Amino acid sequence: MIPQLFVYGTLMPGAINWGVLARWSAGTPTPDSIEGQLFDTHLGYPAAILGAAGSIPGFVVPLDPARLDRALGALDDFEDVSTGLYKRVELVTARHVQAWAYHWLGSVDGMRRIPTWRA
Repeated sequence: MIPQLFVYGTLMPGAINWGVLARWSAGTPTPDSIEGQLFDTHLGYPAAILGAAGSIPGFVVPLDPARLDRALGALDDFEDVSTGLYKRVELVTARHVQAWAYHWLGSVDGMRRIPTWRA
């Protein structure tokens, strides 16, 4: 299983929810980007449409391999995967790192496209 997570919003280092992810981290986050478009949900967190034309900056965070299943389960809960808000998908970053990321499943109608997330 892939032991890295790409983050682009409130889970980034220094962001409001970094502590949720930091407990599962097993190394230094690395700046990177992925293909897609980022939107402001106006709910305090962004929506990413992965694979769309464009680039989303963020960080690759290495996860503790010994606790990977628990980490991904906890992060899926945090991202509301079970309710269909986001879906965790496998991707390859601009720096050719295989990682997980969370893809927005809802509509982006009425949301403003943004170049990066800044809370």
